Amino acid sequence: MSHTLHRHPHFTPRTDPSSGVVSYCLTGSAAPMVKGLYFQTPSMQGDSSLLWFRVLYPPSKQACLAAVRLDPDQPDMRTFPESVMAGNPLIAADGEAAWVPIDDGIYWRPFDGPLETVFRMPADVIANRHLFRVVTDLTLSCDGRWFVLDSHIGNRYLISLVERETAAFTPLRWFPFNHHHAFFSPHDPDLFMVNHGPAFDPITGHKNDMNVRMWVMNTKLTRYEPVDPTLWFGRNSMGCHEWWMPDGRVNWCDYNDGIYEIDLATRQKQVIWPRKLVHGMVDCTGRYYVGDENPYNFSADKPCGVWFFDRGAGREIAIAAPLPPHNIPWRDFRAYHIDPHPHFSGDGRWVIYTTTTEEGGVTVALVSVEEVLERLSVAGQPAAPAGQ
Repeated sequence: MSHTLHRHPHFTPRTDPSSGVVSYCLTGSAAPMVKGLYFQTPSMQGDSSLLWFRVLYPPSKQACLAAVRLDPDQPDMRTFPESVMAGNPLIAADGEAAWVPIDDGIYWRPFDGPLETVFRMPADVIANRHLFRVVTDLTLSCDGRWFVLDSHIGNRYLISLVERETAAFTPLRWFPFNHHHAFFSPHDPDLFMVNHGPAFDPITGHKNDMNVRMWVMNTKLTRYEPVDPTLWFGRNSMGCHEWWMPDGRVNWCDYNDGIYEIDLATRQKQVIWPRKLVHGMVDCTGRYYVGDENPYNFSADKPCGVWFFDRGAGREIAIAAPLPPHNIPWRDFRAYHIDPHPHFSGDGRWVIYTTTTEEGGVTVALVSVEEVLERLSVAGQPAAPAGQ
């Protein structure tokens, strides 16, 4: 064992009975409800010595940022109540601080030190309308220059740029429909994905559905095109929840088929993990994947689970499947958004996911990739075609 979480005072081991994979669940007194960060941006960066996560205090649905050190001899855990998040934060490369969307701005929140203002959305852009979100997932261009924002203001959606060093604000394009989950390419500092999602009109309550889910756009406004123009959501595709691969290709989950990859240069695509999944993520090597199944229909009839896949070997193993049942009323279930959202730490050593507990709670869990690979060699199975 290359870690010391087994003796950490804030983590409790839990073993999946079918696979033998051990998850270390945060069980300290952080908050009544604890969740990992969204899957597109790692909850751990640098040397993975600090885990960042969300804390909630029901019946409030708002989440604050928190973090805990993984060193069992210095197990500092802190909650930052001023950091009520208006989107997913971006953890700095060294793992010791985060850029956090709060209200109408972006703030720098170090684990040690004061909160600092980075950017505030200009008042004349908001123009007395309600700001539903400043950004979905905060992301930085690969040259470190730009943040991209996908703001929801009134009944419109604005894609814009913020220069990291100067906070200079550049509106790019207003849209009448919900473009969200904007995310910069890992190789091209001008290119980002910006995806179309369903949304409810804030006045009428009418649902505006999506047709073509995945788009790419650039900072020069010379490119705005579908990732795959042949896909029509709900007709010939159930593709949703997408991310960049380390080499610049794109992955996405199709609810029926599994995880796809596509080369943006050739538009050639293929299924690389044929398991019905909702969210997924690839590690920094491009070989290992994690994903969750049934988070939207999480019930006794359709249990939710978290899985691991070794693309090189074509084998998969349960990390935690099924997860313990939840006791959240259905009216509140989607608002609390307890989907596992499994993802890897920046260095690829850990899997992080949100989990239910046997006591009926919700917390965040860590899994050692080294230990998963050991179990995969013993208890792994060939990846079955979707639907089997």
